Amino acid sequence: MKSYRVIICIGSVVGIAALAWGAQIVRTSINGKAVPGRMIGGSVYVKLSDVAKALNQNVSTQSGTYVVAPAGGANMIQGTKGKKGEELFTGKWKFTVTDVQRVGKYMLRFADSKFELTAESGQDLVVVTCRFKNAVNKSVNMYFNGLQNTSLTDMSEQSYKPKWMDVSGGVASVMLPGSAKEFAIVFSVPEGAEEKDLVYTVEPVSSEFGVVDLRISLK
Repeated sequence: MKSYRVIICIGSVVGIAALAWGAQIVRTSINGKAVPGRMIGGSVYVKLSDVAKALNQNVSTQSGTYVVAPAGGANMIQGTKGKKGEELFTGKWKFTVTDVQRVGKYMLRFADSKFELTAESGQDLVVVTCRFKNAVNKSVNMYFNGLQNTSLTDMSEQSYKPKWMDVSGGVASVMLPGSAKEFAIVFSVPEGAEEKDLVYTVEPVSSEFGVVDLRISLK
């Protein structure tokens, strides 16, 4: 499935928004569906959300980039399913979401360097605390970087990539057999968004063990 990344220039957007008040409304069609548009400076502009809707896709923000992706975003990723407080076992790894907090400020608890994160205006921080355990009988070098498919989904089917990984030892750690590690994933979400699921990618450094996606209900 295709997704599209759109880099937004804030200065241009402000200028376009100011012009849009006096812009001519025009009729447009995308994928056979009527979409409202405006003629500004000889060019036709339509809302990104309207374009996504006409293409049966959704808009989300990922690291400052607006992404148009198939409807459901991270909801399209299934993986091993569970719920908050329940230990998932993949046959190799054990994973539990132990706590979820929604705050305006968050002081890092696990990272080697402690500092406070503050939500931007109109945003909340959702802090998902997790516990990972190595259940294989050998040491495994494991990524804890929040990449791959790791994301938070909301009840409106939007997805959000991690703002910060609160984890000790950096982005990769050697996990001894039977050892466990606690860490927190910090997401920035709009104030009105209601969190639904955590999608977490378990990613060993070595391809020997493979990558697996977990989906944990936060409700």
